[in-house]
Amino acid sequence: MSLVFGNRDPIFDVFSDPAFFQPWSVMERMERLNRAADRELGMFRPQVDVWDAGDSIKVHVDLPGVPKENVKADIDKNGNLVVEAESSMDREYDQFSARVRERRYGKFQRVIGLPALIDAAKITAKFENGVLDINVPKTTEAAKAKIQIA
Repeated sequence: MSLVFGNRDPIFDVFSDPAFFQPWSVMERMERLNRAADRELGMFRPQVDVWDAGDSIKVHVDLPGVPKENVKADIDKNGNLVVEAESSMDREYDQFSARVRERRYGKFQRVIGLPALIDAAKITAKFENGVLDINVPKTTEAAKAKIQIA
């Protein structure tokens, strides 16, 4: 019996990459690709952290330079947390005179899946120093409500 080493299908090259067996490394590369695509497309995509704190779900959204009036958070009909924000340029920049332009402007929407049983009436949100902090208490009964941002 002989093994033939000829033209290999490039799709299998991924298995020879050591990062294939390190999921965090792959996730980091995917995140870098997402950020690069956002830069190329000029998309506004703030950083979001979501974690389970036991009796509640905590959400932090970095929104530097976004006025509080342009930030909105709601629970949709499917029980998801929907965070929306809009950032606009302070002054008009001529695209041909700008030397460095790294800040992103535009509309942002993020839909975050929540556990089925949350206490929507007790959700609290605070917007301070460009960071939106949302606390979503868990409960045994589901309800819908608007979120007031303090």
